Amino acid sequence: MATDADIEASVFSQLASTKYACSSLTRLNGGTANFVYRGVLSNPESIGTTEQEKANVIIKHTKDFVALNREFKLDGERCVFEALVLKGLNDFSSAREPLVPPITVKTPRLYDFDPETHTQIMEDLPESSDLKTFLLSPPGMHIDKPAARAIGHALGSWLGSFHAWISHNEQIDLRQKLGENKSMQQLKYVVNYDQLVNMIDKYPQILEGSRSVFEKVRAYASEELSTHSSKNASIDNAWGPIHGDFWTGNILVNNEQRNLFIIDWEMTQLGMRALDLGQVLAELYEIKQFKNNNAGIWIMESLIEGYPLLGEEQAFRMAVHMGVHLKELFYSA
Repeated sequence: MATDADIEASVFSQLASTKYACSSLTRLNGGTANFVYRGVLSNPESIGTTEQEKANVIIKHTKDFVALNREFKLDGERCVFEALVLKGLNDFSSAREPLVPPITVKTPRLYDFDPETHTQIMEDLPESSDLKTFLLSPPGMHIDKPAARAIGHALGSWLGSFHAWISHNEQIDLRQKLGENKSMQQLKYVVNYDQLVNMIDKYPQILEGSRSVFEKVRAYASEELSTHSSKNASIDNAWGPIHGDFWTGNILVNNEQRNLFIIDWEMTQLGMRALDLGQVLAELYEIKQFKNNNAGIWIMESLIEGYPLLGEEQAFRMAVHMGVHLKELFYSA
């Protein structure tokens, strides 16, 4: 099997014959499933700039296994769905909070995708870190309440706009294609709801008394998935295309906390919109619970306020998924 160095050399060679040829590649930390690099373009004009300091791109190369655990097999076609949704989102308006200066939330622009090599080339957000890392850093631990709330409101507004936009009739073709991402849909169910019940056997002294509740939650999620999947691309107020892995590690924030990128779309699928909300809220609660950073709560509160589509039923489903995700965090910590 090719080594990491072999894969990097292969990607570098593949790019050499394209307009996205790079003078260097640097492997990035943070992701686990893919081989991700920051490339310095030999020709900055290929992305519409003449400034060499803005000539960086992100190269994401996907294999049929997890990059940091090659024994974990994962469908390589997941990158096809990510490229599909990113291409569609190239024309989706950014969310801008009316502050001075404003906060902008968007997805990275997809410049190119090679379906044969499973390689994406996309926009870079320089001088940035993921939101979780930022909130655990000294600046993030001391962020003031207005700044934290502004981030949360911007994220909630953007997520609601995305869920609404992709539900429009104009996006029916995209929805139908995303409905084919069955492997990631099943993976999300297994990781969240099968593991919910399996955790009882791992910690019986703590969790055995909750078995009936956990089993009911799993059965409900299974029925929910089965019922909606049979409708394929049809949507309702609660069900439709979702990010699928919407958490603080997949939100990039630049050093000035004014630009946010929503990244890592390979789990995008048809699902309950409440899953996107529940996952990110659980991760934000973790920031307060484990690190006593109040910013986690401030961002949570304002994110919910900024999300415009939340009804009573969705709020309940969101709370259930938040609890499921918190279980994973607590018992894996």
